[in-house]
Amino acid sequence: VQEVNKVLKQFVEMQSMMKKLGKLGKKGFMRGGFPGMPKIPGMPF
Repeated sequence: VQEVNKVLKQFVEMQSMMKKLGKLGKKGFMRGGFPGMPKIPGMPF
């Protein structure tokens, strides 16, 4: 159960982060990716 909660928490945090980034404009985000962040395997960018 603890593992499920951990994954759920990560998912929720990721969703809220995506919402913030979505406000910045998806085109610029898709082109630039995450400045200063490593590419995350399994992510569609």
